[in-house]
Amino acid sequence: MVNDQIDIGACVHLCGYAAGSELGRCQGDVCQSREEFDRYFEQLGARYLGKGQVLKVEILDIDLAGRYEPWQPRFYDVRILRGTTPPRIKLRYELRYKGKKVSEGEETISDLNYLMNTPARLSSKRFAYEKHMLRHWFRKRFSS
Repeated sequence: MVNDQIDIGACVHLCGYAAGSELGRCQGDVCQSREEFDRYFEQLGARYLGKGQVLKVEILDIDLAGRYEPWQPRFYDVRILRGTTPPRIKLRYELRYKGKKVSEGEETISDLNYLMNTPARLSSKRFAYEKHMLRHWFRKRFSS
């Protein structure tokens, strides 16, 4: 447990994920996806939060970019990206500095132009569109 009263480095606490979040097709996928998002939030916190800031985030819903189209027999396990299927993450956050609440809110983050994002499109990493969207939001919301 982190003591918010002392001057600690920046950190992010993920409180959990809503049951209906779209993180995978089986429990193993969901666990791996959660771990990957947990690590990514920690990286963003280390990069954009100031010393002594603590960010608590609760993921209320995740809708990943694209959709599975099971009627496509060759692509049963592939997410098909279309302009009508942007990534969307609904979250609740609370930012504290040395134990005092600085800001809080509930937001839905979305990137309607995600297919225009060349670096994410050329990336071979998982969740490239979602990570780009989160990085942009984090930088805009919390960078010092």
